[in-house]
Amino acid sequence: MVALNFGEADFSIDLAAYDPAGALESLGRNPAAVVVGSGLQKSLLGSEFFQGDPWSNDLSWIELGADGTNRMGSIFLFGASDTRLLDGAASQSSYARRIYFTRPLDEGFFAGFAPAIQMAIVNPTDGEVTVRCVLRGSNGAVEQSRIIPSRGFISGDTEDLVGPGHGIVNGYLEIEVTEGDGVIGFSRIEFPGARTALGMNAVQATASR
Repeated sequence: MVALNFGEADFSIDLAAYDPAGALESLGRNPAAVVVGSGLQKSLLGSEFFQGDPWSNDLSWIELGADGTNRMGSIFLFGASDTRLLDGAASQSSYARRIYFTRPLDEGFFAGFAPAIQMAIVNPTDGEVTVRCVLRGSNGAVEQSRIIPSRGFISGDTEDLVGPGHGIVNGYLEIEVTEGDGVIGFSRIEFPGARTALGMNAVQATASR
């Protein structure tokens, strides 16, 4: 993860890592705080920020904040330790009541390489949210409602999120918040056979792009 200070004064960033239930992960230090100097960046592994086990396979999300400044930028990367599978995205700074995953299905991706697709829907707010997961395709739609606790998240592929054997093709995944303030989303697609990976933030319905 990278935090960038493009201001003229040093500032401290605060980081907190949460598990799916919204509880702080048990790490060497969590929350954690580091100082980013003016015009500099802090680029560290998650295990370095939190003094945790670098080989842990636990899935979590990280909240990053800097008080008293609007001169912070941040990106995050994920991948394998040998860097053969590496990608990332800009950190999201706002949540929404409706988001979309545009490539949730194994369709037309590197034929023959069977990508592994994982989507994460995070509730960064102080209250519980209920989300309606709707997979829409050329042959219909299926849906399932899920509850996400405060600071928690759900993750998986389309069968995890809307149910196994859905049979939808040529589709996209819509996430609608029916109760609560909002969510953010990220999808991770890996092609082990082609030694590559893709990371894509979910699209917000209000985004002009």
